[in-house]
Amino acid sequence: MFKEAESSLDYFGGRRTDLSVGTTFQGVETPSQSRYVGYYENVKKDYDGECPPVINLKITSIKITGINDIGKGDGSDLATEIYKNKEKVHTVQFEKQINCQIRHNNLKNLIDVQILNCPDLYNDTLRFTSRSSTVPKVYDNCAFFIWFHTSFIENNKLLLRRDELDNPHKKKVQKIYKDDFSVEVGFEKIS
Repeated sequence: MFKEAESSLDYFGGRRTDLSVGTTFQGVETPSQSRYVGYYENVKKDYDGECPPVINLKITSIKITGINDIGKGDGSDLATEIYKNKEKVHTVQFEKQINCQIRHNNLKNLIDVQILNCPDLYNDTLRFTSRSSTVPKVYDNCAFFIWFHTSFIENNKLLLRRDELDNPHKKKVQKIYKDDFSVEVGFEKIS
């Protein structure tokens, strides 16, 4: 019905919102869902309604900014699960540096994680879990997560700020996930 993702999201939210119950807008709730609606806009505009070519990538790095207030503050209590077509294919444990090498820069308030042994991916999900009781686990019992599609990754990088990440985007946890919180995922194209 609509050419732009934003118009589709507004329409859906308007149809879903029951004004007899309250005035809270009930649209698409997670940033990843909105991201996929945006992907569909790209499919309509850039690919004539056809699926884009499959692009295989592997994750080479993850940089998290605004980390000093999250859990232990150095990323050591985080782990990442990498999914391919809804199946977990790789686990990265930051504390024990399993499948990764991690560097914490306290002054710059970030961690740089080099990902090792990542399998080829397409149409994927990253889940970040934490053992820390101080890290909120709002949904799906994880700290935060990202759904993305490899065919729409540009310049081998995906940078998502706090409000573009599932869970940290929620107002009730923004005392933990501050404005400077972001996740940047680096990729390498697989031929």
